[in-house]
Amino acid sequence: MVPSGMTVFQGANQYRHIALMLGRLRVSTEDALNAYAQLAGYVFKEKKLPGKDGVFKASRLEEAIKKIVRQYGEHGNPDEEMLDARSDSGVCKT
Repeated sequence: MVPSGMTVFQGANQYRHIALMLGRLRVSTEDALNAYAQLAGYVFKEKKLPGKDGVFKASRLEEAIKKIVRQYGEHGNPDEEMLDARSDSGVCKT
């Protein structure tokens, strides 16, 4: 069975979010998968009204990402820059 375009798109986004958690926030694999499951449950639970651009609310995605950055970010700042200025060698620079 060939997955629909939406399924492929959602899967690609899932891996991008997890890669950022692993690389930039240095979250463990288990914590990243759990955090994404919570993010997805929150973001995709509520759909927009018909006739609006998109299916889900971008504000809910932003809230969920800020919560993850606040929880796992280096400074606990939900508006923390995603560009990692640390010069650790041998660390993933997603």
